[in-house]
Order: sequence, then structure tokens, then C-alpha cells
Amino acid sequence: MFEIKDILKNIEKYRHLLGERSLLKVEDLQKLGEVAYKGYWERDCEYGVIKAFTEVAGLDISFDEVIENKMKIPVKWHSICGALTGAFVVFAVSLPEEEIESAVRELVEFHNNTSLPIFSGNGSFIPSASPDSVLCRDSIMNWAKKTGIPPRSAERRERCARITADVAIKAAEIVNKKVRFSEVVR
Repeated sequence: MFEIKDILKNIEKYRHLLGERSLLKVEDLQKLGEVAYKGYWERDCEYGVIKAFTEVAGLDISFDEVIENKMKIPVKWHSICGALTGAFVVFAVSLPEEEIESAVRELVEFHNNTSLPIFSGNGSFIPSASPDSVLCRDSIMNWAKKTGIPPRSAERRERCARITADVAIKAAEIVNKKVRFSEVVR
């Protein structure tokens, strides 16, 4: 089991390594979800979330920066769902320090206890079930057991792509709540 304190250690390290970055309020959550979904298919779930925030929210960070610094984090989190780790990096560089723990807790609660996926993806029917864990393998196995769909199926990959979108959207909702954005005056 991965604990919140371990996630927070990694976020603190990413914040130190990458610095604070600004981003735009995400007005179009559907577009953010679509970019995250496509990003999953291009590379993986962590990439999908980071790409969504760079393209839609103007977050000035490259996925290469995230990967280059991954070896420097204190607790290896390769077993955590990559969509979550991508969102945690977004939190690390964009949220006020005092808001990070509550943001992490809210996102983990959403991920673990919500029947996912919600995002419609390619439009095919994919059954939803709560992941019950931040760990990728456990999340997949829990879903497979609850739905009867094999974990190595095309449906499971579609499920993960959609959850990438779900996590990006929820992370954006959390960021939108916790960051003070300056109003653009024209």
C-alpha cells in the first residue's frame, strides 16, 4: 500500500526540482479529457495527463522534464497509476504548498471510490467499477474481477485510457478550486 505521506514526499521533491509553474484555469474540461485520453494512446497514462495540462491549461512543463527527474524522487512510485502520478506532478508545480495535501487526498478518494471510467472515450461500452487502490495492478485486477473482463483485453486498455481522462478532469477541477487565477482584462 502506498501512503499519502510517500506521495507528499515525492511531490515536495518534484516541487523543489521543477519549481512553481503557472497555468490557466481549465474552462473546457471535455477538451482536457480528450487530450489526456489521446495522450494515453500516444504513450501512457502519465504522459496523457501531463500533455493535457500543457496543451489545455498552458502548463509550462515538458514530459521529458518529468521523466528526467523521476529518478530523483525519494519513493519510487512506478507501481502507482500513472494518471495519478501525472496529476501529482501538476499539483506539485501549480498548487500553493498548503493546498497540496488536501488536493492529493481528494484525488485519491475520487480515484479509489468512484465507479470508473466515466469518460466516454471511443464510445464503446466499458463497464465501470471502483478501482479501490492507487496501485495500477491492483486497480486493474479489481476492475477485472468486478466486471469479468480479462485484464489483458482491449477493453482494459480502453478503460485505462478513459481513467486517464477522468483523473485529468478531476485534477483540473481541484486545481480550478485551489489556485487563484488572475482575471484577464481586455
